[in-house]
Amino acid sequence: MTFILGCLSILQIFCLPGIILKDIFKSNSTLIFNLIKIIILSLIINYFLITFLIYFKIYTKEVLLFIIFLELVFILINLDYGKKKINIDLSINSAITVFTFLLIVFALIKNTGNVFYSWDAVVSYNEWAINFSNSIYPGGMVRPELIPKLWSMTYLITSSEIEFFAKFTTVIYPILILLVCLDEILINKKPSNYIKLFLFCLYFYYQRNFILTGYVDTALVAIVTIFFYLLNKKTNYKTQSLQATTILVSLGIKLSGLFTLFYFLSLKKSSLIIRAIVLVITLLYFIALYFNSFHNFFGQTIFNEMGQLDDFNLKNKIWYSLSLLKDNNLFYFLLISFFGLLLNETRRILFLFIFPGIIYWILFLSYDIRNMLFTIPAIIIVNSILIEKVLMKIKLFNNFYVRILNFKKQNIISLSFNFKIIYSLIFSLLLFFSIIFNNEKLKFNDLRTKNEMRGNKILNYEILKILNKDKIDKDNFITDFQLLFYIPMFKDVFNWQDNYLDNNKKNFEKYDYFLIYGHQNKIRDFINYKVNTKELKIIKEINNFILAGKN
Repeated sequence: MTFILGCLSILQIFCLPGIILKDIFKSNSTLIFNLIKIIILSLIINYFLITFLIYFKIYTKEVLLFIIFLELVFILINLDYGKKKINIDLSINSAITVFTFLLIVFALIKNTGNVFYSWDAVVSYNEWAINFSNSIYPGGMVRPELIPKLWSMTYLITSSEIEFFAKFTTVIYPILILLVCLDEILINKKPSNYIKLFLFCLYFYYQRNFILTGYVDTALVAIVTIFFYLLNKKTNYKTQSLQATTILVSLGIKLSGLFTLFYFLSLKKSSLIIRAIVLVITLLYFIALYFNSFHNFFGQTIFNEMGQLDDFNLKNKIWYSLSLLKDNNLFYFLLISFFGLLLNETRRILFLFIFPGIIYWILFLSYDIRNMLFTIPAIIIVNSILIEKVLMKIKLFNNFYVRILNFKKQNIISLSFNFKIIYSLIFSLLLFFSIIFNNEKLKFNDLRTKNEMRGNKILNYEILKILNKDKIDKDNFITDFQLLFYIPMFKDVFNWQDNYLDNNKKNFEKYDYFLIYGHQNKIRDFINYKVNTKELKIIKEINNFILAGKN
């Protein structure tokens, strides 16, 4: 039953409210556009719904399931039960479509059955989500709440702390980026659209160890991508309202979403009424955030989490930021975009989005590369236009591209879909997997995956082995690896107060076992000295981890 409820929570997060309200923005658009519309509407509706239910202290499993039941009844009554025919032809666009869907399938497989294992995802966003599921506003929370509130639905509906379903939501955002690129290719066969897809794939490759970690930055990249995608649509009140909704979603994810708001306000084609409405909603939103989460917004220096403003040195900040860009293979993405100053069509996005965004990151948040990723969609847009301009001046490429476009299409497959059969198949698969992944199996796999994915699997079991021999306890063990306290098999043994390494407060001599992950010279010198004097030995050294203990 937990499996079905978990799947239901994901459907609620991304689909059900949007399906009901999509007709408000009804238009003769593509399937992908309608899907994106449904997801954007669902995200913002769920955010306000959860906020409302928590405020009135009725955010319970029963209330949420009742709302979902009403939504499902409405959807089932109005569901399309007809047939649809799809022709697959031999063309470049068909090849791109197949390629994109293979990437999507790969991403789905890679992220299914995983848990959160990165720092902020584990100790901040996921912990906040669990708190929200209990109708508790987390203490010390100084970040927008949309993502953890959405995750809270998975915990509330399943009545558990199984992370598989919350973690699965993270894969939807890179998939949205791929779908946006695909839709633009299918609608408009401009070279820049093909290049954009290629550049995003390159970006995914370089950030492959980050995009599915659970950090909310990937979600923001997707929403910003959708924002610029919507700006290319026909200008009317419906599309502008959807653009405004996308802005609100971006603000709900991170403060960097403000740059989408500023860019939207700068557009002359934007309706004055819609601009006024989105400004008022934004103001009310930040007032609400201030009273719920940002009590110490100005006092805690939210833009100084890693000492960014301490001993401020602009030159050092710039050089450090450049080194981060180089280390993460994003330097040339940004450098190439600077040539967009030569083109009228890219200057606006450079001056009003990319440059302000990069300056904001360098000054306040350059302790981590992830804080600048919200500029990536704009950078890739500029780069794709630039590369198109260069390539189209090459006669060989121009001729090749014209031939591709004029290639005579030949239908190779004709597929007919009966929606009644598809719906029945989906329902049957849900029942089948709910039997295979019963409650006990889900709990067991969740626990096992947390023990293995957080930290280093080999080291975790090495510590457990020593622990089972009664050699390690909370009195003789110290570590600078904070995530150890969130590994289930150690949760009842070690704690922050007794076992977290603080160079200023801890006397190293009183400890027999050390797990070191950081690069603090003081503790590493101490361990090296003790190893040389034969008092300690290196038990395991792997992937920057050092486990040392009594010789």
